[in-house]
Amino acid sequence: MMKGSILIASGDECTRQALQNLLSTAGYDTRLAMDAVGVNDQIRTRQPDLIMLDFRLPGGFAPTIIAGLRGQPRSSALPVIVMAEPENRLRAVEAYDAGANAFLPKPFNRQVLFVLLGRLMKPESIRLLADVQPGAGDSMHGQEELAVWLRSDPTRLNAQGAVIR
Repeated sequence: MMKGSILIASGDECTRQALQNLLSTAGYDTRLAMDAVGVNDQIRTRQPDLIMLDFRLPGGFAPTIIAGLRGQPRSSALPVIVMAEPENRLRAVEAYDAGANAFLPKPFNRQVLFVLLGRLMKPESIRLLADVQPGAGDSMHGQEELAVWLRSDPTRLNAQGAVIR
């Protein structure tokens, strides 16, 4: 029995294949997209239960893709996990501003990934943006301040460093 369908969207073939192997073995139905056009095509063809989206994808950035999803009634509540290298943690704020549900730093911690999937693929646990972002947008400078902001509320960051909404 499949646990749900996940669209893995990454311009990096190694990332796509590694996640597909891991998630398929764990019982998830996986589909792949290597660019922004592929994401939109996959969603039109058969909407997944969740999207794992690289922050930088050929043809578009995660915030733009997510904003497009949130603007459509059919995909407005679709859970999205944004993936990026740890040095790009500031990108988490941009992704959340667009409506991402979680940020997963690369390289992936398997336990964190499966916790996120468990939380986000249950309809009752899907939470879109809440009023928990930093105040004036520009008031946060640097990764240290972002880290303090994220750690100040346990709903934002788990012990392994994944940002959760």
